[in-house]
Amino acid sequence: MENQDFDEIYNTLLSVFSSIFQANPPVGRKAVEKSGISKAHAQLLKCLMKAGTSTMSDLGNMLAVSKPNVTALVDKLVELNLVVRLLDEHDRRIVYIQLTNKGTLFMEEVIKSTKEDLKKSMQKLSEDDLQLLKVTMHNFKTISDKMI
Repeated sequence: MENQDFDEIYNTLLSVFSSIFQANPPVGRKAVEKSGISKAHAQLLKCLMKAGTSTMSDLGNMLAVSKPNVTALVDKLVELNLVVRLLDEHDRRIVYIQLTNKGTLFMEEVIKSTKEDLKKSMQKLSEDDLQLLKVTMHNFKTISDKMI
């Protein structure tokens, strides 16, 4: 691939994702702002929602942050009763983090709010545009899966 082609793909991806996520943040900006937690806390909750019970180290890897930073994030979420710490029965050095019922309900509300916001912005599109977007997203997923 020539540099010019790569630069065009790179710039288009940045432009598209920046525009979409600015209008419709992936972690539901409105719901998160109302809760009083930071975007980093919401990202951690999103990881737990997707991966289920996880160790502190796994969360650090998923979020690309250090273990002390994960500890600080988890401390706040424990305080808000959104997550709990669970000790491994066989190795007490291992601490698992799990969403509480309150945490699960919170994330379901964030997802619902995000979907509603995205749906509102998509109402501006014609049926042809929606079909093109559906096909484009399918193709993008197919190609991005090959890159991983």
